[in-house]
Amino acid sequence: MNVILLHPASWSGEFAKRRSSRTFFLPLGLLAVASPLEKAGIKAHIIDQCVDEDWEYLLNERLKEKPVCVAMSVMTGSQIAYGLSVSRLIKETNPHVPVVWGGVHPTILPEQTVAHPDVDIVVEGEGEETFLELVTALNEKRGLGHVKGICYKEGGSIKRNAPRPSVDLERQPPLAYHLVDVKKYINRSLGRPALNTFTSRGCPHGCSCCYLGSFKGGKTYRCLSAKRVLESVACLKERYGIKAIGFVDDNFFVDRARAFEILEGLKKMGMLWQNLNIRLDVLKEVSDEFFAIHKDMAPTTFTVSIESGSQRILDFLNKNISISGLIEMNRKMSSYDITPFYNFMIGTPLENEDDLRQTSNLILQLVRDNPHAEPRLYMFLPYPGTELYDICLSRGLFKTPESLPEWSTLDSTTFDNRMWLTEKKKRMLEMLMFCAMMLSRKIVKRELSYLFTALVVAIMDKLVRAYRHIARFRMKHIFYGFFIERKIAILFGYSWKSKDMHRHRGRFNNKMRDF
Repeated sequence: MNVILLHPASWSGEFAKRRSSRTFFLPLGLLAVASPLEKAGIKAHIIDQCVDEDWEYLLNERLKEKPVCVAMSVMTGSQIAYGLSVSRLIKETNPHVPVVWGGVHPTILPEQTVAHPDVDIVVEGEGEETFLELVTALNEKRGLGHVKGICYKEGGSIKRNAPRPSVDLERQPPLAYHLVDVKKYINRSLGRPALNTFTSRGCPHGCSCCYLGSFKGGKTYRCLSAKRVLESVACLKERYGIKAIGFVDDNFFVDRARAFEILEGLKKMGMLWQNLNIRLDVLKEVSDEFFAIHKDMAPTTFTVSIESGSQRILDFLNKNISISGLIEMNRKMSSYDITPFYNFMIGTPLENEDDLRQTSNLILQLVRDNPHAEPRLYMFLPYPGTELYDICLSRGLFKTPESLPEWSTLDSTTFDNRMWLTEKKKRMLEMLMFCAMMLSRKIVKRELSYLFTALVVAIMDKLVRAYRHIARFRMKHIFYGFFIERKIAILFGYSWKSKDMHRHRGRFNNKMRDF
């Protein structure tokens, strides 16, 4: 008995072609689902479109082995387009093989997802226990009515079973790293070989824009013990020679004692850490201990979701953030070799031009006060089930896609379906997203390194440094006119963050078969 687990691509056009030779994040969701299968004696084959250039050949070869099903994990946006292309390919060549979708988007909209003719079953929420039970039922050709946590087609109708309780992470087997070529996923964003992992799931806080509130169990916090996390990292260090570890937890510091126990353990074994996700209010409360553990350390990074420079917007989003407190904390951090990633969510329906100006000014001040700071701007996307989604619908501000393919053009870098955005507002937002990225030398060099050789990156870095004065001027005055630099940047790979990516995606999909 065997199954195929597929990770659809996320990038498009020339950017995807160039980036295919670079490192990517491990498909942790598929590894987590594969581990219980392997323990139960079910062979799992993982195919990753991001790194496997011969993915179509691999898929066809594995399909010859008559798998129980083909499953993939999919997020909202361009990954849906790639997932549907692969699903169509499977249905054209092996129509009797069930196609299973899981991940964030199918979990939020299971019935709309499974309504697509090329999707047979949706696994809602965490898949470790659900998918194992589903595969067993499919292999034994039993009915699916008893499998909790799935939505599926039967007899021409769509059925949705009772939800499955949240998974106990501590009882799950270790991730099945042997199923992928781990070396392809090692990155050097801190100058050291690193991999990514997760130690917990869920976040109990009530931000009105967060997708975690859109599905059952999203806000339920669960974690691995510090002992198990450190044992896993030590194993990765010994097996693959990594010297840093990146975390993709929703909120790393929910259990503060556990978080610091992990960091102390990593420090003792000489490991750096990346992308710690922490709320600003928590950081303020634990700042002394947090900075103490970073003393005399090589560079590390962490992420704080700020969302806006307007206190009015922050209060509406239930962020529990004080602008003055953020500025004070950012200045304090500037004396440490710590890179804070500040995430901003722009384009919300309540945001006016003055709110945007406050956000732009805050970003400029954060970078000015702390040269390590990296601002990151994303477009607001109303996720079904969130408070902001309900507001958008009630005011007729958002046109909800009526089918699965329509969601493929919606993500945090496009303006599709946001009917509250005027053309002027779109131009302002596009300018801010572009210029804010240019403020940080680290961001630009890292993104360019995904596309070009070291020599080309060095030359372009000098050009970006010269442009930084223009970027600051544009942001200070919210000046979006004569925005020719964006058109120039498109020539060097910037199109993945613009509406032009739809044109590139079309070319790529033609090669993969249109859905």
